[in-house]
Amino acid sequence: MYAQAGSVEQRKSVRYRVGGNAYALLKQPHYKELGRIIDISQTGISFLCINQGDWETTSFEIDIFLGHEKNDDPAEQIILKNIPLQPISYCRDNQDGSPAERLMRRCGVAFGELSLDQQARLDLFILRHGFANA
Repeated sequence: MYAQAGSVEQRKSVRYRVGGNAYALLKQPHYKELGRIIDISQTGISFLCINQGDWETTSFEIDIFLGHEKNDDPAEQIILKNIPLQPISYCRDNQDGSPAERLMRRCGVAFGELSLDQQARLDLFILRHGFANA
């Protein structure tokens, strides 16, 4: 069973808000799903997505990337591919918003074991695109 919104904080690492066009692509066994990243830490990530179906309860992979904008330097488009993860929470994020916002779900996942390259890219992503929560 997944945690519900408002549950006790379980993260062991500092979480950083992520602004701009940062996205997560879930690669579940039967489908792929794109979500906008809300925040990230050394141990996991949360994002908003639209899927109304059920999540896989077993581990799967995720890609993390920045949407390309006209003035962006391609070298700044940090991509983390095939990050192993375990689903943690999957719940409605905003029941009081617009009809479109009510379709959104806040998804939380914990990272699995990262390679040295994946860890270095995650560190760089957080350094360049993370904002400490106030």
